[in-house]
Amino acid sequence: MAGSDEDARARWAGWQQAHQLALGALQEAEAAYHRLTARQAFGRGADEESRRQRREALARLEELRVRLDEIREQRPPFPD
Repeated sequence: MAGSDEDARARWAGWQQAHQLALGALQEAEAAYHRLTARQAFGRGADEESRRQRREALARLEELRVRLDEIREQRPPFPD
């Protein structure tokens, strides 16, 4: 039974790491998007290139949010 406990802990630890990495990536993307948005609010970044960058940043945010949701759905039970 000890091997089963070790496997459960290993699955939990692996999931924790994947979740932490996905959450960190989403938080970094959010910060980048907010910086782009703030530039526009202060009169810098109203050109087409800036708008394109914000659209891409928003698409990246959605991609990372979906990935985080997928990882959360795969959460294994907490090992006893």
